[in-house]
Amino acid sequence: MRMKKSGLSVLLLLIFAFLILITACEKKSEEDPLQGMSDWIQYGNDKDGSTWSYNRNLSVNKDRENYIVNAWAKRTLSDQGREKAIQELKTVGKYADGFNKLAEDRILNEVDCARQRFRILSVVRYDSDGKILSSQNLNESAWQPAVPKTNGGIFYKKVCPQP
Repeated sequence: MRMKKSGLSVLLLLIFAFLILITACEKKSEEDPLQGMSDWIQYGNDKDGSTWSYNRNLSVNKDRENYIVNAWAKRTLSDQGREKAIQELKTVGKYADGFNKLAEDRILNEVDCARQRFRILSVVRYDSDGKILSSQNLNESAWQPAVPKTNGGIFYKKVCPQP
């Protein structure tokens, strides 16, 4: 009799574990398949080893003649890229304390998909601890063509729907 009770207990325990497993699998399949993935998708590299990514969360404004996408790009600086950026900042007189820890730039771009051009709206520079070092609004910057096989051209192809 004791054998039957312990066997029954083991069987009930196995059934309970099986039900928990099925419930967990069902819940997992209902989740967003992109969940857990980074919002940043790498699309390029600079010669200095810095990498470029764009944020998949796009802001799209579409009407009859216009198709405008606002999208963030991120340049994660290599050591060589940081040194180059610091030299450029010193040259234009914008170097400040803390820039020796410069790690990445985040650039908000306005992309005119219909006219194959883009312009920079904002640049935010971060240090290796995630602290903002500088922020600059460039809402009046000039439009630039999305030239194929350049960083801007590749970015354009990533964020604009292709015909």
